[in-house]
Amino acid sequence: MVFIYAESMEANFFDNEVVQGKPNALNDMKQSSIVFNNMMQTSYTGWTIAGMVASLCGVPLQMPLASSANNFNISADFMPNAECVSDLLKKEGYNVSFLGGANLNFAGKKAFLKTHSFDNIIGKSYFQKKYPENKHDYNKWGLRDRPLFEYALNDYLELAAKPNPFALFLLTLDTHAPGFPDPACTDKYQSIKNNRMLDSVHCGGQLIKEYIQNIRNSPYSNDTVIVVMSDHLAHKNPANYLLKKKLRKLMFMINMPSGEHQEVENLGSHYDIGPTVLSSIGFDNCQAFGFGRNMLSCGVKGNPASSRNGRLLELFPADKHLIKIAGHTRIKSFVRTKWGDFLGGIISVSIESNNS
Repeated sequence: MVFIYAESMEANFFDNEVVQGKPNALNDMKQSSIVFNNMMQTSYTGWTIAGMVASLCGVPLQMPLASSANNFNISADFMPNAECVSDLLKKEGYNVSFLGGANLNFAGKKAFLKTHSFDNIIGKSYFQKKYPENKHDYNKWGLRDRPLFEYALNDYLELAAKPNPFALFLLTLDTHAPGFPDPACTDKYQSIKNNRMLDSVHCGGQLIKEYIQNIRNSPYSNDTVIVVMSDHLAHKNPANYLLKKKLRKLMFMINMPSGEHQEVENLGSHYDIGPTVLSSIGFDNCQAFGFGRNMLSCGVKGNPASSRNGRLLELFPADKHLIKIAGHTRIKSFVRTKWGDFLGGIISVSIESNNS
């Protein structure tokens, strides 16, 4: 499996009106993928590490004493009591790897990955040592997506050639707000008013499409499921005025070896990614995972504009205000159990006892 977190590349960046007439290259991949059209962002999932935790572990990212959204680098153990997708894969003999161009220590990302069974973790410092002379391949956040995907293709081919199953997770960064367009990107999109965010999205879509095509042209294509999703909705950027014209949703698609195309209209959120992806790669009995549900078999329909936290409502039907607030006391209490005895012991309150 290859799993691509596309930084800030939300669903509205596939809308022709938003991209001002220049289609996102990833639109071509939608025609051969399972596409989830109603993925909503809920509370405590709106930044990179939070989106990763919610999609891999099925719970919102909350921690006692964290002073800011990204201040999660104060413990070597990151949610040690949570069982995440990567933990399940490791138990089944998968080699689990992560590649990203940014600083691994930012927001506790490295601690999270190490705690949850990743075998190989590569980030900015590794690339700086390996390619110190190629300074033009870096932007403010780290290694650009173009050289990252070049490295990631070689990594994929090496992993796929081995007998053990593997899961390769990638995190892009050129589309981090306000946008960091790569001067070397071919067919650069000259947007109206030279919008750097739209330039970055256009280039990023091309790079992801080419990476998927390279995998599909490899001898290992038939054994590879490819997942692409936005880690979160885009933060403030030069394209905000366009994004806000329509209901904002997350992008999520699964590209199967068969090229199966399906449009899934069920409501979903970050929490539903884990069980849905596990199901797509052949895991049984994974209909529920944390606060998530397998969207391919346990779908819930409804109005996306009024159901931002639909999955949490299934677990807590009496708390209708959870549609707006995922930080309800009962949810916070449950999430705190995932941190174990961090900093002197946290009272454990289970969902079962709360619902009794």
